[in-house]
Amino acid sequence: PFKLWDRDASPPWSDRETDRPYCGLTWHAPTRSFYICAFSGVDRDAKTGKTFSKNLTDAILRYDLRTSKWYEVERHDIDKGGVYPHHDPAVQKPPHGWLNGPDNCLAVGDWLYAVSKDNSLLVRYDLRALAQDPEAGAPPSLVELAQDVTTRNQGRLRLEGHSALAQRDGWLYVATRTSGHVVRLRLDAAFLPAEPRVVELVGLFDAYDPQTKRSSNLTDMSFGPDGRLY
Repeated sequence: PFKLWDRDASPPWSDRETDRPYCGLTWHAPTRSFYICAFSGVDRDAKTGKTFSKNLTDAILRYDLRTSKWYEVERHDIDKGGVYPHHDPAVQKPPHGWLNGPDNCLAVGDWLYAVSKDNSLLVRYDLRALAQDPEAGAPPSLVELAQDVTTRNQGRLRLEGHSALAQRDGWLYVATRTSGHVVRLRLDAAFLPAEPRVVELVGLFDAYDPQTKRSSNLTDMSFGPDGRLY
């Protein structure tokens, strides 16, 4: 019942042809908001004539039912090429630009967790202020899981292509499209990563093969009513 922008108003990339969208959607009851994360490439820029910019329109947006308005959680700077570190958290207030290819997100407790396929990060956004005030602005954020992790059961691993999220029984599950890993991160009672950090390898599927250009391509996962992870 709502749209991303007014069809009578030109979006900032209206003169650019975009495709390859990857999207994730989640609902967060305390903020009465839907969160959508998406990235796509740009095939042709009518202004410059240049072709293909992979992360130009990356963003995480929030639609608040209390105000019926869209807000930014994270967005890349389209006029600077789209790639992190635009909106660098070290020097600027939110919204930041952590994620290259934010293709999945999950609201858990007071937090929004989101992952990126292209620079392989798990980022957590603090939604507590937004629960009290829909106009509180873009939420503060930080990286919780990067590429190199030490697991309790398999030692040091390199995770590549973070792309899917699930949560159950005090664990946050992350699946990767490129390296084919499924790992889980222990959460505390407030749904924050527990300290000391505990990461476990849950599953391992076929990694990306540059010769065949194929992989297991893990893009989503979910728990069934039988308690199994699919």
